[in-house]
Amino acid sequence: MRLIHIALFLLLAGLALNSQAREVQKWVDKDGQVHYGDYSESGNAKTVKVPTGPSVPATAPTTAESMEKRSKFLDAKQEERKQQKEAQEQAKKQQAKAKTNCNISKSQYSMLKDGGRLVTHDANGERHYVTDAERNKQMAEAQKAISKWCK
Repeated sequence: MRLIHIALFLLLAGLALNSQAREVQKWVDKDGQVHYGDYSESGNAKTVKVPTGPSVPATAPTTAESMEKRSKFLDAKQEERKQQKEAQEQAKKQQAKAKTNCNISKSQYSMLKDGGRLVTHDANGERHYVTDAERNKQMAEAQKAISKWCK
């Protein structure tokens, strides 16, 4: 019985050593194709060692590490989407503000250009007529506002 154990141990040890690296033949045929095998009928075969072992790297992440990385990635993506959404909402607000200011500027310019005599009131409630110079100045300011807001 003891002899069987020793033989089995030696057989398994030999298999373990043999599984670390294996020698195979490598050759190129007449068509230029590379072949690998246990033996070669060609005279130009070279012996190469092919490592064998686990197909998964020894430093493969554990399931917990993998889940943690995935969770961090998903959190980062969610934060990125949130920031994009906020930026889009901010852009929409800016567009709405620009549209409103554009319409007001156009309205003021149209009133100044096509209106008759314009009157303003001071703090005491007294009427003052707008002079042509004041009107031209206000029209220039309205045109600047149109240029700024109506793009």
